[in-house]
Parts: sequence; structure tokens; C-alpha cells
Amino acid sequence: MRTIVVQSYRDTQVEPWVQRCMQTVRDWAGSRGYDYEFVDDTLFDFMPARMRNKSAASLLPQTDMARLGLLRDRLTRNYERAIWMDADVLVFDPTGFTIPDACGAMLCHEVWTSLNAQGELTHWRGINNSLLVFELGHPLLDFLRFATIQLHDHLGAATMSRTALGTDLLTKLGRVVPLRVHAQVACLSPLLIRAAYYGDHPEWLRAHAAERGQRFYAANLCRALLSTVSSFNPAQGALSQEQILQLVEQLIDTHGRVLFGEAINA
Repeated sequence: MRTIVVQSYRDTQVEPWVQRCMQTVRDWAGSRGYDYEFVDDTLFDFMPARMRNKSAASLLPQTDMARLGLLRDRLTRNYERAIWMDADVLVFDPTGFTIPDACGAMLCHEVWTSLNAQGELTHWRGINNSLLVFELGHPLLDFLRFATIQLHDHLGAATMSRTALGTDLLTKLGRVVPLRVHAQVACLSPLLIRAAYYGDHPEWLRAHAAERGQRFYAANLCRALLSTVSSFNPAQGALSQEQILQLVEQLIDTHGRVLFGEAINA
């Protein structure tokens, strides 16, 4: 099956750890015999021009629309399957990470692990678009492209949440339509990333892995939340860019063992 893997990010001032993540995806694609393409800000050419707003509080809703248009375009170029992977997805175990043939369309399974106001560990299940797989002719791609444009017009850019056209839409859709999800990419909250780096709460990592229910071989490091202070990522304990790169290299070297609460030197 002729396949292309596509990623997009800015082409200047790219964080070294993001570069490293994209390299793991590029290497994985090559090992599978897939074509690989990096797209810079020309990504936004694949969304309606009237919706482009580079001064928006968050560009994520625009990239959610644009990635669908980009994948649709690539499927017109003699490809049978197009795969999107976010730039902050790290493939730490390329041998284990696979995309099944003849899957039609797949979205990304998410388990978001955080602490509630009482300090208790909680897990929220959803669907995100950090990984998208579409085979030629599958109707879900055109439907999602239509739905994101309609929602953008309905909600309005000024009041729309950053996840309205991605996780929110896909999770709600998955509650009424049986969508196929890929479970080999974990979505790591800042809480888990700090725990992995410092090694101080392996029980959180074990609980997250147990909640997922199966082994994963790649991780979405959620760059947007790592770079801003929020309820998910308080200033105290946030990792520096250098520390994140150190963690990325450690995960690659150990095939992500720490993410399962396993001791590295065991």
C-alpha cells in the first residue's frame, strides 16, 4: 500500500527536542518503506483562506482544519494511504509501532492522566488527532473536513476553544459513531512527563499504562501545554527545553521503559 507520512511545523526556531521527535517519525517511516514529507506554514494553504488568522490566540483549530485538507490533497497524488503525525510525537520503539493495512481510517486513542483538586489521580478517555490515518476513498476524511469548517463558522474564531475542532469534536463523534482508534500513541500530560523525568512517581506512570490496557510505542508530548503555564502545567516543576530533550533521548535509548513505571537499570 503506497503510503505517505506527513508532518508540519514552523521551519525556524524549532526546539531541538521537537526536531528529535520528528526525526524518529522520519526514520520510522523510512523503515516501513513509506514516503515522508515535512510541510512548513504552507500547511495553512489547505484551509479556506477566509479562515486564516495568524494573530489568533491559538492556531490549533486552524491546523486541525488544514491537516485534513493536506491529507486529502496527498491522496490525490497516487497514494493509497496518508498518515498525519504531530511534530511532538516521539516514536521511541519503532519496531513495535505499526499501522495496520486496510484499516480504512483511524484516529488516536487518548487517556489523559491528571490530578484533581483533591490530589487524586484521574484518567479521562477521548480521541485526538495527533495521529490520523486515511485510506483513499474513505468517507470520514471528507466528513471531518466539512464538520471542522462548519463548526468554525458556527462557533467563531474569537470564542472557540483550542481543542474544539480536534479532541472535542472527535471525542463527541466517537460517542455516537463507532470510530476506529489507534492505541499505540500515548498522550502524555505534563504531570506524566515530569514524573518520567524525575522518576519520583512511577505509580502514576503505571496507573496510566494500566488504564490504557496495552503497550504503546510512541508518545504525544503535548508541546503546547509544556510551553505554557496552565492548570495542567503549573510553573513550579515545569521542565526546561533541555530537560525535555534529555527525557526524549532517554526514552529512545530505553524504548520508553520509564513510561510504564519500570526502573531503567533493573
